[in-house]
Amino acid sequence: MVINVNDIGINVIKRDGADYFSLTNMIKAGLRKLRVSDWLRTKRTLEMLVAWEDENNENFNWGEFAAIIGWMKKPGSRYFKLGVKDWIERTNAKLRNE
Repeated sequence: MVINVNDIGINVIKRDGADYFSLTNMIKAGLRKLRVSDWLRTKRTLEMLVAWEDENNENFNWGEFAAIIGWMKKPGSRYFKLGVKDWIERTNAKLRNE
């Protein structure tokens, strides 16, 4: 399966009942200077995660997602940091199709 985010195809591979995103596709799509540890800090990554959650998680917390995006747009947002644990807890993200 491929998720299109801003006209960029991101491969999603299903293995043992779980979906996995291709970080390689995201980096090839123009994020070459991105370190893997900074992956969740980019708007493109969040858009891709939201596209997946929208399709697979009826309990996704859209209000918290809006707050996160608002935080990214504030002055000084270059200091924006969001860990996977924070993403899951704040948005009720599933991150896998169960």
